[in-house]
Amino acid sequence: MTLQIAVADLFTSDPYIVVYADGKNIGQTKTCRSTCSPVWNEEISVVLFHKGSVVLKIYDQDITTSEFLGIVELDLVALPKRKEDAQQVVLPIQQSTSKYKAKGTVTLTAYVVVGYYFPLEL
Repeated sequence: MTLQIAVADLFTSDPYIVVYADGKNIGQTKTCRSTCSPVWNEEISVVLFHKGSVVLKIYDQDITTSEFLGIVELDLVALPKRKEDAQQVVLPIQQSTSKYKAKGTVTLTAYVVVGYYFPLEL
């Protein structure tokens, strides 16, 4: 996953991304220090049992706090349904409430695995 973001510190940012599925925090990337163009070679799996939502929230890590920079929402319907068909997706960063305007894009490779859930009755 790569990212192009606004400068949040003096000359650069220390970005990381928190991944949410259906509003629940399911993981985050490591922080990339002193860059506005971080690259993560990380894989985060998301399990949804219905048509849910996946949201990426982008933050700048500072010494004592983290500043919200923007948000990206994945359109799961538009993603391929097999790993072999995974494609790079470039998504705009939106909705920044910080003093830094939402700016940039997130590039990631994504696909959806369609499965079946059978509840057990014991």
